[in-house]
Amino acid sequence: VSSTARVASLAFLEWGVSFSKEFEAFGQHFAVGATPKLMRVDVFSESLSYSNRNLDYKEDKRSHYGANVDVGMAMDLGSYVRLGLAAKDLIPQDYESGSGEQVSTDARWRMGVAFERDWVTLALDYDLQENLSVGSEQSSQDVAMGVEFRPFTFVALRGGYRMDQT
Repeated sequence: VSSTARVASLAFLEWGVSFSKEFEAFGQHFAVGATPKLMRVDVFSESLSYSNRNLDYKEDKRSHYGANVDVGMAMDLGSYVRLGLAAKDLIPQDYESGSGEQVSTDARWRMGVAFERDWVTLALDYDLQENLSVGSEQSSQDVAMGVEFRPFTFVALRGGYRMDQT
């Protein structure tokens, strides 16, 4: 009897500074922002094999250091509605595990809309493309919705739901 299992994963640690600027053009308010960031990305690759009553476990981890940037913009549509677009990790990156397995990341684009009043915010956002997975997992493309209630200025209650569309 022989059996093998392999697992690959990424862990991100990011240090960034965000800035934004609000503009008005043609009577419309909008804001543009960016977050340049330094990153440490740990690539894990593990394998487990079993044959003839022998168990063999191998784990490797390789750390990569680099930089990337997140960007976004938001635009008010009337008094209560805001439209947003954001890209996370705008610069594609390639990483390698200690065993030589290649893992790539691409920019992840999301678009959203929010309805905001003094005491409540309702929001809906959507991945504009399918996000590739690491290893053998399924790719995903999420739609998410959330609500925030603010019964007092110092209290906010949040809830939400996310669903994969692939």
